[in-house]
Amino acid sequence: MNIDKFTEKAQDAIAKAEASLAHFEHNELDAEHILLALLKQENGLVPQILKEIGADPNQVIEHTRVALAARPKVSGTQGQVYLSSRARQVLSHAEKEASRFKDEFIST
Repeated sequence: MNIDKFTEKAQDAIAKAEASLAHFEHNELDAEHILLALLKQENGLVPQILKEIGADPNQVIEHTRVALAARPKVSGTQGQVYLSSRARQVLSHAEKEASRFKDEFIST
């Protein structure tokens, strides 16, 4: 994964997802960490889309937080960060979609 292929907003979401690992005491970045970062992104597209389809972004945020909090915690999360296979799939799919739309960058 080449982070330079991501827009600033996408890079910000990945950085915030990674930063949330310490809060949840996790060392594996998963799809839900990315989702939570996208949901909380100021002026982000994800909350707007959820509203358009009649979903409450705050409710999705809360469900995502609960799911993340229920996962096993790791002490000493200051070390190596791992990317889960699901997170890899999400990012790989995003890259393929950008290619399909002939976009130079991966966006949110």
